[in-house]
Amino acid sequence: MIVLNLGLGMNPALVGLLGAIPRLFDAIIDPVVGYMSDHTRSRWGRRRPFIFWGAITSGITYALLWQLPVSRSETFVFWYFLIGSLLFYVAYAFFATPWVALGYELTPDYHERTRLMGCRTSRSARLHGLALVSVDHEQQGLV
Repeated sequence: MIVLNLGLGMNPALVGLLGAIPRLFDAIIDPVVGYMSDHTRSRWGRRRPFIFWGAITSGITYALLWQLPVSRSETFVFWYFLIGSLLFYVAYAFFATPWVALGYELTPDYHERTRLMGCRTSRSARLHGLALVSVDHEQQGLV
């Protein structure tokens, strides 16, 4: 969001709305996607189609979200980013909600499920840390 404020000079109040509205929408859409995923019957299982298509569409919408047209008004950029963010959050909900639910369904044993989810969370945190270090090194010219 700092790109919108500092890079494009957007009003901070509008940037705040762009941070809040999609997240409020996400709070509504996540249970809907969870319900759909829980009640889907397909030959690939009830989670995999959502994870597959959600991953693809969230990647595409995220890339398109940052393809802001140049020399447009603040109102245009606000609506472009708001609609793009809402589409991204829907696509990401179709990926993330079933993906988390799938982890809990892999085993009926409480302790094994806890270790499994802890391992997944630990790997995710390490990958995020690695990405931050590589970005920092790139910015410092070390890469």
